[in-house]
Amino acid sequence: MRYFVILVFCLFIFPLGALEAAGPPICTEDSSGRITNVDAGGSNDFCRLSPSELQITLKYLGLCTSQPSVSSYSTVCTPLFESAVGEELTLASGGSVPLVGSISIPEGTYTHAWILTSNTVKLSILGHFTPDRTGKSGTGPYCWTLSGNSSGGTGAINESTSQSSWLAECGTLADSDPQLTTSTMVAFYDFAGRTGYLNTSSGTNSSGSYEIILIDSAGNESIVALSGSSSNPATQFGGTQTFTTPVVVSPSTTSIDVGFRLENTGGVLFGTVGGDTSHIPRFGVGGFEFRVQTN
Repeated sequence: MRYFVILVFCLFIFPLGALEAAGPPICTEDSSGRITNVDAGGSNDFCRLSPSELQITLKYLGLCTSQPSVSSYSTVCTPLFESAVGEELTLASGGSVPLVGSISIPEGTYTHAWILTSNTVKLSILGHFTPDRTGKSGTGPYCWTLSGNSSGGTGAINESTSQSSWLAECGTLADSDPQLTTSTMVAFYDFAGRTGYLNTSSGTNSSGSYEIILIDSAGNESIVALSGSSSNPATQFGGTQTFTTPVVVSPSTTSIDVGFRLENTGGVLFGTVGGDTSHIPRFGVGGFEFRVQTN
């Protein structure tokens, strides 16, 4: 098997574009681009929207010749980036983050990608809504993230939590001050069966399909009860991206551009207070997409 040294390798953050439905629903917008969703009860209190900034700690990134898993990715994938402690990356739409100067990768067809990151993600979001929304202390058409722990699951901030502890604020555009909010993922709500929490989340995106699985510190799948509790809590997660169009590395390949798409990877939680369904207690993480282009 022939190997090729690829001289250019960057992590690109793709600008906004179409993303198909997956997991939680994408927020509904009117003709002016304003989000119209309100708290509709149950699992209909959350929708996905786009963050302006995302911070992750990347540990592994590789291209795979077949479907990878937690136990098999080291044998079916070729690493493009690998770090035991991880490297913190700040991703913003349209930007790029250089990772390595050159890599060696076998010639072939790659049907999947595998990504391993810390399960703690930081993100900032500014959303435009109608009707006006109420956050921690203000009301207005714009709402944004506040600094703090916005993790979902058991004990998460919601409409029943004291409003003074909410991690979303609302007001005018001039008032807005989006801050990085921290979300540690230890369980995923089952939006399909609506029976409780799972250790995986999956769906489709414009590159194909994806699955995220929670992993503990020993490298094993985290076992998550329907209640959201776990006997081996996650410290990281692995993401499998299945490409509709496989990535082909040939003798003419000179560079590989890889990237996360930011669109609709954030989420907003709605709440009802005093019969008013237009409250926002917090934002959080919503979805996943990874893309690869060869040149």
